[in-house]
Amino acid sequence: MKGEPAGGSGVGSGLSARERLVFIVVSCANLLPVWAFRYFVGQDTPNHLYGSEILRILLNGSAPANVGAVFASAVALKSNIVFHVLMVVLDRLGIPLDTGHRLFLSAYAVAFPAAGLYCVGRANPRSRALALLLLPLVWNWFAVQGLYNFVFSLVPALIWLGIVARDGGRPRAAAVAGLVLASSAVVLAHTLTFLALLVVTAVRVLRPGDDSRAPTWGRLLEALPLGLALAPSAILAGATMRNLLHSSAPSEPTLSTLEMYGVPDALGSFFVEFAMRYHAWDLLYLGPCLVALIVIPLLAAWQVRTQRRSARAPAPLGPKALPPPSWPLVSAALLGVCYLLVPHIFLGSDVAPRLRPLIVFCLLCYAGVGLSSRAKRQVAALGLISGLIGGAALAWDFAQFGRQLNDFTSGIPLVREGSRLYPMIFNPRGSSVLVRPFLHAWGYYGVARHVVTPFAFAWHETRFP
Repeated sequence: MKGEPAGGSGVGSGLSARERLVFIVVSCANLLPVWAFRYFVGQDTPNHLYGSEILRILLNGSAPANVGAVFASAVALKSNIVFHVLMVVLDRLGIPLDTGHRLFLSAYAVAFPAAGLYCVGRANPRSRALALLLLPLVWNWFAVQGLYNFVFSLVPALIWLGIVARDGGRPRAAAVAGLVLASSAVVLAHTLTFLALLVVTAVRVLRPGDDSRAPTWGRLLEALPLGLALAPSAILAGATMRNLLHSSAPSEPTLSTLEMYGVPDALGSFFVEFAMRYHAWDLLYLGPCLVALIVIPLLAAWQVRTQRRSARAPAPLGPKALPPPSWPLVSAALLGVCYLLVPHIFLGSDVAPRLRPLIVFCLLCYAGVGLSSRAKRQVAALGLISGLIGGAALAWDFAQFGRQLNDFTSGIPLVREGSRLYPMIFNPRGSSVLVRPFLHAWGYYGVARHVVTPFAFAWHETRFP
């Protein structure tokens, strides 16, 4: 690893045959838990499946009387709805919910690291191999929590970030359509991701890292093409926020209204609630990838700073030998401050934790990272080893939890269609120490028997499709 000025010749910007093989092998390992087991053991997964099934029968008119009396479709222009809409669309195409769910997870499992490669390839082609470390982190804490719409938002977010990293305020003509689609998809998937990317985009525009001394208003004026490309998503975001503010449903009184992190807890949770799934040993094989994604850009930035300080005079730099742009570091720092200051949980939803992946993405865009051939081989090896071990460990967990879920759902034949269900889960974690795989397991009864339950994500119209 070495810190070099940005704007190199782009030699080695593509993946080598070995690196492409790592991508294919680990992607296949990531798909194994999706298709080899009856259940994808996510915490919120059964509740999302239940919501999708209820929406389906409401829309096609087959809902039992009890369901129709309690639930009504709340489909509207709003965020956090992508998964449910996709499930309805796939159902209209004749694809059942179970298969549609697996297709959604499979698309995410492949698209997430692929979008990471795209982003880093545009921001800093010399370090593109570093994005291979996203492969073992596909089934991270957020995905296994069942935060489907949020993890989906990370895919277009990476595409957006890659375009802005390369083109700044003046995206190329071919990239404008991609930016419009990516930013709009982010809005519909998750509002927080959209707001965070707006902050990063603003920093990219105001701190481009060139030798221009244009005033702030001048930089904003130059970024007018970027603003026009983002205008559709901004209008879309405004409409979704308007619908949120004008919603009339009351908040659920049993949910936590506000929880804050202490600084030590926030720093520790950054790694635990990212690279850990069910057990502490997840950190042994997933933690090194996350640490590398953070430490390598920071070490490169420190190396660049040290080299600049040790230079006897600025003249050797010359007009074309500029230091790497600092906007990725500034963006990561700003999001890091927000991570420490905003609530951990607000109205029952995780807020601060969702900034963690975006901080890592910003660091990945730092152009001061230059991977040597040896470093690329080491990164590829780490991605391969961590990915295979992580995939095998997740498969083992799914097998264990799957047997318990089979026992849990064995009473489904005894439940009448459309009946009322008040589930009592005495041990939502089971053998897990973090994610609670049985918290919403009652949702499988809801999917199979269309039961009515107060535990559905339906207490507020922004939570239910």
